[in-house]
Amino acid sequence: MKITYTFPCNKSSLCEVRQKVALQLSHYGVSEKTRNRIVLAIDEACANAIIHGHRCDSNRHISMDVAIKDGQMHVDIYDVGKINAAPRRASVRPDINAYVESRRCGGLGLPLMHSIMDQVHYHSRGNQTICSLRKNLD
Repeated sequence: MKITYTFPCNKSSLCEVRQKVALQLSHYGVSEKTRNRIVLAIDEACANAIIHGHRCDSNRHISMDVAIKDGQMHVDIYDVGKINAAPRRASVRPDINAYVESRRCGGLGLPLMHSIMDQVHYHSRGNQTICSLRKNLD
């Protein structure tokens, strides 16, 4: 079954997103550890769209489809923000020590998402940017 959520582009919406996804995963018996990791990845993808794509403009909205079927979780996050939908890969693991030493902020979200989810893919359709996340739950 697919559930669609729509929420305004403000950071306070992320709490609701986390709660709804965690609840849906708990209905399917996903362990707490796995559930928390998936919620973190989805939270990061939504935060990217809200912060970078829409500059936290609460007059704009993001939609998210969440479906779990045959042991596979499919999440698609749709927005019309200004994120470049060029293919994104987390081929290089960031040096966490270098981040800490340089006091750098940001830049860890995509590697984090790739480390948690089985697939992370950005693409465009019309004026939409779509972040597709996939996770095998078995």
